[in-house]
Amino acid sequence: MARPQTDLHRLQGVWHIARFDSAGTAIPAAALNAAEIHVTGDRFLSTGMGQDYEGRFVLEATRTPKHIDLTFTSGPQNGTRNLGIYRLDRDRWTLCLSMQGGARPRKFAANGDGIVLEVLVRETLKPPSPQAPKPSSPQASKPSGPRALKPSSREVSEIDGEWVMQSAVFDGKPMAQEMVQFCRRTTGGGETKVLAGGQVMLHASFALDRSVTPVSIDYVNLAGAQKGKKQAGIMSLDGDVLKVCMSAPGDARPKDFTSKPGDKRSLTVWRRS
Repeated sequence: MARPQTDLHRLQGVWHIARFDSAGTAIPAAALNAAEIHVTGDRFLSTGMGQDYEGRFVLEATRTPKHIDLTFTSGPQNGTRNLGIYRLDRDRWTLCLSMQGGARPRKFAANGDGIVLEVLVRETLKPPSPQAPKPSSPQASKPSGPRALKPSSREVSEIDGEWVMQSAVFDGKPMAQEMVQFCRRTTGGGETKVLAGGQVMLHASFALDRSVTPVSIDYVNLAGAQKGKKQAGIMSLDGDVLKVCMSAPGDARPKDFTSKPGDKRSLTVWRRS
């Protein structure tokens, strides 16, 4: 008589990441199209999330909810151990993990710092890659993604274009790498917009003063809790790498590219897309 399969046996194979939420922010499905987790024995390999991650995992299927412990053996989190919970429903695997070494989550919700919620489906159920519809006329063809900024009479700046985030520090606290890779910046027409996982984090008009070193940059926030408020900052552009350090609204302009606990500054580094 065959033995019933354990969760470890049922997890073997390739899984596609269909949903990824971090601190309450969902990553767009289109950005997850290449994201997969390969399970072989008690080892896993995560690909397509900007970096490759490898490690081992341990299951405790008798707990309620079921426990999973992941220990990373390569990649940006090498040597770290993350505690989590999981459930397995046929070909759907749901994980909720504490990605910063914190306490094990108690429920399936990404409602705290460093907490991520992932929903995975087997490779055989992976949704097809999104394809742009064939336009019936030139007017029917529309760009995908965030709405392009409307052109204005303001001069073209050297930071116009599309940017992907390389790193970020806010008030001395680095942003988690799993969120950094999903942040984008669009600049043009005298406005700049930053999106994280499809959510607008910043929308502001800006002005540059190139007569000083480093170059000064001033924001006027156009949306959000800071709408109408001004911010002073500095920027540097080295080839395709843009570095921006901004003070909180009303604070003095930074003198250097740093962000320390308590100074309320943001320091972001971008690469031209």
